[in-house]
Amino acid sequence: MTKQNFYELNFNQLKNFLVEKIGIESARAKMRAEQLFSGIYKKGLTNFSDLSTVTKDLRKELDKHLSLDLPKIVKKITAEDSTIKWLLELNDENKNLIEVVLIPSKSSHYTVCVSVQVGCAMSKNSACIHCATGTQALVKNLSANEMVMQIMIAKRYLNDFGDQRLLKNIVLMGSGESLTNFSQVQQFIKVLEESTGLAFGKKSITLSTIGIPDKIKEFTDSVATYLALSLHSADNEKRDKIIPINKKYPLKEVIESCKYYTNKVGEKVFIEYTLMAGINDSSEDARQLIKVMSQFPSKLNLIFMNTWPGCDIKPVSEEKTNQFAKIVKDAGFIVTVRRSGGRSEKSLCGCGQLRTTSVPINKN
Repeated sequence: MTKQNFYELNFNQLKNFLVEKIGIESARAKMRAEQLFSGIYKKGLTNFSDLSTVTKDLRKELDKHLSLDLPKIVKKITAEDSTIKWLLELNDENKNLIEVVLIPSKSSHYTVCVSVQVGCAMSKNSACIHCATGTQALVKNLSANEMVMQIMIAKRYLNDFGDQRLLKNIVLMGSGESLTNFSQVQQFIKVLEESTGLAFGKKSITLSTIGIPDKIKEFTDSVATYLALSLHSADNEKRDKIIPINKKYPLKEVIESCKYYTNKVGEKVFIEYTLMAGINDSSEDARQLIKVMSQFPSKLNLIFMNTWPGCDIKPVSEEKTNQFAKIVKDAGFIVTVRRSGGRSEKSLCGCGQLRTTSVPINKN
């Protein structure tokens, strides 16, 4: 019998599962679901036999129908700044590989950078020129449970259970384009937000996208966590070259969808802008960026270019980065200069550096 993966179920789905598959009375399903969510997500239980709040017979039934298996950790890399990257082998048929990154902060809290695809939907002709993931063809979309399990890998590593809450932020900024796998991303976020389980608030979750207008609106209407837009150029023709999918979803349409988000949610959009030497780093680029940012509430994350083997794009100097940042700051915007954790070519843990060796399987 094939087991249902526990991590794929949000609270209501778990209640229904307990009634339909385990045979629990409807009147008791809510209580049992709370016991399961609390035991696994809050207390860190790794098997149903340790769930002392239910009978032994029920523990056996749960073990028969539900799986708590996590991906295998194939490799762990710790960067000089203590950023950790895990290479995980999924439990799928082809044992695909993904990477997930755990980023420490100065306040003793952590952020997990989650992957949403093996490879990226923006690969091949649509690949962003500065991103290593785009050099890997899309192998598959990750399921919601494969995303939740990335969180559980980090929580078990930190022993982050009980009231300490070491894991503070979730960013969907790993491999893949979140909005081309939106149904599963949406399910993942619902599991994150369950108050009886992981209990992450909307302001603890940030979804990053290169900008897919209709999906940004759907995200706004249904999920509405923080939104980060990978802009990288405010010039439409230049952005065509940096992010080729811009030809399909031009900047004007992306801007309109960001307006929709800010009007409805009331939060600023995080503008992600990777500075690339001689490509998008001029004073004129900064002034064009101000024109875009002036059209909806926003703040800027200015990102150092993280190189990777085979990449010929050069990062911008500290001095020129500060000059660019000053132009935008002087226009009245909040600007944060981001130096990604673990961004050396030795560790390859930084933004734009994730890539695995998984390849699409030809089933013909």
